[in-house]
Amino acid sequence: MSVTQSAVLLSAVRPFPMDNGKSVVIAGFLRHLSGRCGASNVHFMHVGAPLGDMSDLSEVSVHEMGVPTMRDRLVGGVVKAGLQRRSLQESLTWSPSVAAHVRRAIVEIDPDIVVIDTIRMAQHLDGLPLRGRRILYLDDLFSVRYRRMLEVIDDVDAEETGFDPIGNFAGNIPAPLRPLTAAPTTRRMLLRTEARRVARSEVRAAELAEVCLLLNEHEVTHLREVSTANVTRVSPLVQVSAHTPARWNGAADFAFVGLLSIPHNHDGLTWFLRNGMPELLTRRPDARLHVFGRGISPDLAAEADRFGDRIIVHGFVEDLDAALGPMCALVSPLRFGSGIKIKTLDALARGLPTVTTPVGAEGIREQDGPGLRVCSGAADIGLALARLADPNERAIEAAAARRLYREQYAQAVVQARYDEVFGTRETVAPTQEATRPERVSA
Repeated sequence: MSVTQSAVLLSAVRPFPMDNGKSVVIAGFLRHLSGRCGASNVHFMHVGAPLGDMSDLSEVSVHEMGVPTMRDRLVGGVVKAGLQRRSLQESLTWSPSVAAHVRRAIVEIDPDIVVIDTIRMAQHLDGLPLRGRRILYLDDLFSVRYRRMLEVIDDVDAEETGFDPIGNFAGNIPAPLRPLTAAPTTRRMLLRTEARRVARSEVRAAELAEVCLLLNEHEVTHLREVSTANVTRVSPLVQVSAHTPARWNGAADFAFVGLLSIPHNHDGLTWFLRNGMPELLTRRPDARLHVFGRGISPDLAAEADRFGDRIIVHGFVEDLDAALGPMCALVSPLRFGSGIKIKTLDALARGLPTVTTPVGAEGIREQDGPGLRVCSGAADIGLALARLADPNERAIEAAAARRLYREQYAQAVVQARYDEVFGTRETVAPTQEATRPERVSA
């Protein structure tokens, strides 16, 4: 395989601010490719509303490909979803004009590799021959995520958490159709249908790519079993200092980090507040839970208000190091979801012990152990957090957390893996320096 010297990354994700897992991964890809290939040889093709001033992307060329119109979404819903039986993930993000702009720009750039962000973007390249390698980043398998959502919805207490299974994808759904995602009967039918259709599209897109990237080893195994695709695992390039000294002051302060409009975060935090927080306060009446993340719903805010000053909702914070430094531990009480949870890696890198569920630990370390405590029940999570407030226990757990991150997820380790899958090399020098970002609008 020849050394990659130019790259296109096609995505609908806004890489900055890095306030969710998708943006962290996409920003990491851009940083790696820019460092290896030279800034002027990396092209970020963005689908969606224009990014505007993105100083963090000043070293790469940004190409705005446009956004699907409401007519595109309505036609896609009828033709692609209704007649062609494609997933809503694809149908409601399809646009003939966007696809034409994407294809024309890629042919003109003629890069060594094209990195495609999920099946939503892959559909724009259907049938397009490429000189360079086609690399599909699937993030995580949405077909798996939807099946897990159904399991939680069918649980006795799941309806009480009131999460919206569509989450932040709701902006792509025409307003008249959104009530269908809230009604229990149509919601279950929608998730079952979408899980089947997304599964077909994941297999199809993966088999058309030279290599398919996933964050979770279990999902790599699953996709290999159901397809002939070349599937491999990569880790996110988390931009934190793995050697930042712990600044915990001994207080029983714990953190929850995550975008609260995402269904698994909304559900998990609600579940913990109702079933785990009482256990924590019984063991440690001085405990406080700090919630970092935007998008809290009125229902979830009311749930937090029941605990008075024991729950502090901060919203989005720019400086996560400063926010997490005083914390005793991170809690990640997820009941569904897929892929690797970026928040867990953020915590481990900072030497912050984490208490989570089997879902939250998936892809990082399956078994319970120092640094990453894995609990099945919400009350067990509360008990584990209370134990971590002991200074001696916390010191052991913090050292184990840093060690786990350093051995598996440190920057040098992740970038070496990226070099393998992207065909990049550290010694490649840029052919041209980019002083200002080049912006090309469709």
